[in-house]
Amino acid sequence: MKKACFLFLALFTTGVSWGQLAGSKTIKASGGDYSTFTQAITALNTSGVGAGGVTFNVDPDLVSVETCPVITATGTSANPVVFQKSGAGANPVIKPTGIGGTADAGIAIRGGDYITFDGIDVATNSDFGVEHGYYVSNFSNTNGAQHNTIKNCTITLFRGYVNTRGIYQNAAANPTNATGANSYNTYENIFVQNSYWGMYLKGLGTFPDLSCVVKNNTVGAASANDIANGSSLACGIRIFASSGISVFDNEIRNITVTASPLYGLYLETLKGTSNNIYNNKIHDLASTHWAYTSIVYGMLITTLNSNIVNGNVYNNMIYALQHGADGTATTKVIQAMGLTGTNAAFNICFNSVRIDEDAYPASTCFYNTGIVSLKNNIFANFSPPDPTGPISKFCISNSGVISDADHNDYHIISGTNNYVGSSGNNYATLADWKAGTGFDANSVDRDPMFQSATDLHIQPVISPVRGAGVTIPGITTDIDGNIRSDQPTIGAAEAPPIVAPIPTVSEWGLILLGLTLLGFGTIFILRRG
Repeated sequence: MKKACFLFLALFTTGVSWGQLAGSKTIKASGGDYSTFTQAITALNTSGVGAGGVTFNVDPDLVSVETCPVITATGTSANPVVFQKSGAGANPVIKPTGIGGTADAGIAIRGGDYITFDGIDVATNSDFGVEHGYYVSNFSNTNGAQHNTIKNCTITLFRGYVNTRGIYQNAAANPTNATGANSYNTYENIFVQNSYWGMYLKGLGTFPDLSCVVKNNTVGAASANDIANGSSLACGIRIFASSGISVFDNEIRNITVTASPLYGLYLETLKGTSNNIYNNKIHDLASTHWAYTSIVYGMLITTLNSNIVNGNVYNNMIYALQHGADGTATTKVIQAMGLTGTNAAFNICFNSVRIDEDAYPASTCFYNTGIVSLKNNIFANFSPPDPTGPISKFCISNSGVISDADHNDYHIISGTNNYVGSSGNNYATLADWKAGTGFDANSVDRDPMFQSATDLHIQPVISPVRGAGVTIPGITTDIDGNIRSDQPTIGAAEAPPIVAPIPTVSEWGLILLGLTLLGFGTIFILRRG
């Protein structure tokens, strides 16, 4: 009996449990280890994770109506936890009913590490049943949720409920050190539809979330007004208090508000260095309200003035931003791309931005109060001038510091109060801008000849921005993954090579006949090949 007690004490103090989950488990409607996610998560929380980790293989086409318990177990780098679709077929779907409050979710992870959900969809079972598709939070101010991955899934909620978010990563308890932040998490290939917000990663400025990755996601269905469509503030992707963030290859679209501001991509109170935002496409954002407080932001990066923050913003496309203003308010209610923060130093290059609106909304393609280097950007404002005079449009509005600027295309429809840029003064023409700022010696004011107002690839044969850029070290591909040429195209998309067609045999005959008639020779030998 004494030996048994000693054995129990040894197992307890070393944290070893005979019942820990390891290897492969199955979740099936019948005949599996578990028939629901609730059963599997309960077993995981109760038993913990054994050597080598545990993988839950979920049947495709499984539809499970259930409100799952919060995952409080944790994996490690050597012992990860994986929930994944297993086999061909549609993704399994969790349909939570919700239990009330503001933190219901299809899947909730609280303080867990090294947990992956791969190919597990979430769809609300009732309009007001659930707030979040996936909810990831810290367990305490010293125990964050870290090294987790959510990928390859569709999240469908109810946009009529303003608290809905497809992804919500939240510092529920204020971190008191780096271990309490939600860091090193990845959100990849997620499609969020019919939600009020798309994704929200919310950290704390004192100990921000570190090195999270948001890539290859789509926020908003192809139909208009899919995200928000209400009077409260709305965001496609919002990231608050993060350092070393990577946001790339995302598409944010079809967001509408009837009042309040709207943000496509909002990086708020950004911190640290190595922040990279690239290859994103942001479009079809609209405020139907007339008020100047209902500003439409395509991409906005803000930092605290006391923080030194660095980063790169490149290969992004922003277009189709609309506002319902019909009066004489001079506030720029459309701001396609913006950077604020006196110590924010960013390289802004190879972006394509287009604004098309009527005469009334004041607008700017780029707004800056930080420190920027501007290279190879297209800032094109096709909005006509206001016939009554007071409303202004700009390609660039600068009240910060431009450290360098060249090889850009600033294009604007000429007319009263339409300006290439402002920087201390308003400059109606590019020549005025160059003289007043001392920058952009090789920049142009030309119609970039986009394919259309909703396709910001250029027409390669006739576009003036083809081959008009300058090589930027480290940026070797465009938004589509195409290699940048030695003399790159200005804008997000590199121009494809122009290949001359090979004449047919009959065309060669006409060419040779013409040359003969012109006296350029009379004898030609044609060989096959």
